[in-house]
Amino acid sequence: MSGGFAWTLVQAFAVALGVDLGGALLAAAAAALTGGYPLRTLGAWAEELRLWGAIAALGGSFDPLRGIEQGIFYLDLRVLAKQVLWVVAALSGAHTGYLLLRALAGEPR
Repeated sequence: MSGGFAWTLVQAFAVALGVDLGGALLAAAAAALTGGYPLRTLGAWAEELRLWGAIAALGGSFDPLRGIEQGIFYLDLRVLAKQVLWVVAALSGAHTGYLLLRALAGEPR
């Protein structure tokens, strides 16, 4: 199932994006069904789920932190670079979802 490191980065981006988009859109649908304000709910959940999207994309584990520790304390720069790129890809996916949802809700960044 693994297609190399580039595949891992794309997957981390997509999972974080999907958690943010899916969670906020379902929350907005629930607000609409219960007489709430879907757009306000969408914007609020976009903010709330941003970090959780990144955590889910990283597998909810300490592996990235272990890799960063190994890179710093054992001077393994290759491992350090990979872990930092992995975290950046996950955070980028979550932030992209956040920006898309804020735009959909009509709220400024």
